[in-house]
Amino acid sequence: MDLNESLQLNEYLECKKQNLHKEEVLRKISAKNNNVITKLLSDNKPIKLELGAGQERQLEGWTTIDIRCETFRSQIRLQCLE
Repeated sequence: MDLNESLQLNEYLECKKQNLHKEEVLRKISAKNNNVITKLLSDNKPIKLELGAGQERQLEGWTTIDIRCETFRSQIRLQCLE
């Protein structure tokens, strides 16, 4: 294996490692969102959605949906304020 092939293999392995990390983070976000959704649906109350509030959540009793396009392609996080 020459130097060029070795560099390509190292780049591939680093990319694979980053993708595995992203998948793990997205799995955790998905699990948390599933818990929030299950709770919202089980309450049998109207669901009020606040879209794109980011860290500026201010509406008590509303569910914030924050879509981010930072490190990972896009993340959708739900947070329920009570």
